[in-house]
Amino acid sequence: MKRKTAMSHSDYLKAQDADSSWNHISHYGDHSARNFITFGGLLQNAGRKLTSFVDFGGNDGTSAFRFSVKYGIEPTVIDCDKARLDYAGDTYGLPTTQCLMNDIPLKDNSFDYGFCNHVVEHLYDPTRCMKEMNRVVRHAVYFVMPMETKKEFEDNSAHVIRAESFNEWKRLVESCGFLSSILIPIPGEAHVFARC
Repeated sequence: MKRKTAMSHSDYLKAQDADSSWNHISHYGDHSARNFITFGGLLQNAGRKLTSFVDFGGNDGTSAFRFSVKYGIEPTVIDCDKARLDYAGDTYGLPTTQCLMNDIPLKDNSFDYGFCNHVVEHLYDPTRCMKEMNRVVRHAVYFVMPMETKKEFEDNSAHVIRAESFNEWKRLVESCGFLSSILIPIPGEAHVFARC
């Protein structure tokens, strides 16, 4: 893993401007929603009952809302930005929790499934954060992580870690206590289905 030096929480939020963020006004928000809906479809195709979900780093709730429209389930949105969570609650009526991923203020096994789209690359301590995700999810977390070139990584001030290969992301997930994982390599992204 390649790492950058840490920035303050306020500097991080400034680096997440509207154009680069995974929200309702960005094409990234649409991409995230498609990934979340795909996760639901994978679970249904495997015969799993869709029950409770959490969207880790869920931004303004766009992905969670589109998932809820498709499947009739309202995921809880977790993010560190109060303004984004206010949007998720006020606009979409979604339950929200404001926190940093390294200390999620929820009980063990609070949700059956978790979705984590383009969040891990923003975490200064991904191991601690992913262990927290594992703790609050009962069955599985679907991770989506970028496969960036060195230049893309250096140009994006909000990304703090970068994997050199698809398998490096998979190894990170497995090092965080997930029982097993399935890597789904997609051009530009590593999708990892991790069983808790």
